[in-house]
Amino acid sequence: MNVYSKLLFTWRRSNTMADAATIERPGETAEEAAVPAVREPHVTTSAEQSSAAPEGGGPYLAWIDPRDLLSHPNNPRKNLGDLTELKASIASVGVVQALTVFPDASGYRILAGWRRANAAAQVLDDGNWPAGKREAVPCLVDPDAAGGELDQMVSMLVENDQRVDLTPTERAKAYAQLELFGLDPSMIAKRVGRKVETVQASLKLVRLGDAALKAADNGELDLRDAHRMRQFDSDPDAMDRLIRKIGNSWSLRHQLDEEERRARVRQDEQRLYKELAAAGVNVIRRPKGWPYDCKAASVSSLRTADDEPIDVNEVKAQPGFAGFVDKDGSSAAAIIVCLDPEAHGYKRRGSTNYKTAEQLAEAQEKQRLHGELEQRITDAQELRDQFIIRTWGNAKSTKPLLVEALRQTVAKPDALRRGDEELIRGLAGGDILDVNGAGADRLNRILIAMWLAAEADNLADAINGRYGNDKRRALAFLDRLLANGYGLAEVETEARERLVKWVENDDAEKARRAAAEKAREEAPAVDAIDPAVAAAIAADEGVDEDEDFDDEDDFDEEE
Repeated sequence: MNVYSKLLFTWRRSNTMADAATIERPGETAEEAAVPAVREPHVTTSAEQSSAAPEGGGPYLAWIDPRDLLSHPNNPRKNLGDLTELKASIASVGVVQALTVFPDASGYRILAGWRRANAAAQVLDDGNWPAGKREAVPCLVDPDAAGGELDQMVSMLVENDQRVDLTPTERAKAYAQLELFGLDPSMIAKRVGRKVETVQASLKLVRLGDAALKAADNGELDLRDAHRMRQFDSDPDAMDRLIRKIGNSWSLRHQLDEEERRARVRQDEQRLYKELAAAGVNVIRRPKGWPYDCKAASVSSLRTADDEPIDVNEVKAQPGFAGFVDKDGSSAAAIIVCLDPEAHGYKRRGSTNYKTAEQLAEAQEKQRLHGELEQRITDAQELRDQFIIRTWGNAKSTKPLLVEALRQTVAKPDALRRGDEELIRGLAGGDILDVNGAGADRLNRILIAMWLAAEADNLADAINGRYGNDKRRALAFLDRLLANGYGLAEVETEARERLVKWVENDDAEKARRAAAEKAREEAPAVDAIDPAVAAAIAADEGVDEDEDFDDEDDFDEEE
């Protein structure tokens, strides 16, 4: 049992006795010790201090008025917290556990027990001290602690942290003070009985500044997150992004995950570049337009002239090949490319927008011709619309069309919803929405205008090769225009030829199906059927009757 334990054991044993209001001091008789020392409140004289000290030096126990005790300037605890329960306990039984103090020129300074001393002082001031108890608190006086500022700080830190937890700010700043004495995180951790990671994270809080300390005290930043932030000390951009997230623990953790992912990708990228260089590969930057719009192509996507795959390991260090590291959101990969696949006689495989000079020239020419065709179609449509308005843009000329327009409206009402609005207004002679009070003639003219515009729109779709047009209607309307004196443009003539061919093919197909159906209905029993007829029926049954003739593909190919 060391000297501290012996002194505390002696004090606790004597304190359990009813009249144990004093502790024997070295040099005192039992009778002298039984008489309480007479002293003025709030004053501890130097004579009384020296009389309590043992002649041989070392720690000793003494009763001291808590109001005379001095706080330590380096005490890590800045907030006493709630003393209500502690004061109630002291008002009932007094202070049971001795405080640790040391003497200095101003009096006795507290090493351990600041909360107890303050609570006891408040109980005394409030007049609630337990009856029969000496109005003082037991103190273990350690003269040897007076000169060791580092040991004092460690003792206060450990004692405070083991009782009511210090705030993260108090603990972090205490560790920072110990660091000023030359202690590294592992040495601090050993002295205070904490993990090294905990000390490192606490020190990180101090370096992050007041915002981080406040967030830690408010429970918005814990030490695990602060410890994770340490890995970005050498990356000021990442650290700045993290600091902006302090204040919301979940946002910070999301950002930490993101920064750690970025760091992993960067590390993988650096490792892969070193591996490429070590393998003798010509290391290049990521090609412009990669991967679909550049000349270089991944070796894995190429084939030889014989359609054989290429061994990457055989060619990666050869002239005409190179390597780079490609990154996506979560990983990095080394890519070996052929810088000019066509020059090596390789064939590209997979999706690519790259074109050789010849292919590019061909595509540009095709685009030019297509642009010219579109312009010819547009010009023809403008003149065609003008002809339609001039031919049927008055009430008299539209009357013969009424029955056909009504028939079409009943058969296909949705068809009238199509049509150029400007063409409809030109045919109707004004706004078609103003129908309040309109008579039958006006309504009929509007109906015919909508029908003609719908027919013109269907014809335009057929000429342009757009999907969903009715080719029979388009051909019929184009012939109606011809019958009324319209002259076809070259692009319209070409379109009419395609429409005529499509109708002929469609009619032939329908006739063939009708003949096959008739033959099927008139066919005798299977055992007596003519072989030629049976063959015709079998051939027809190979065609799905629900499948339409592939008119669109046939039509567009001819275009």
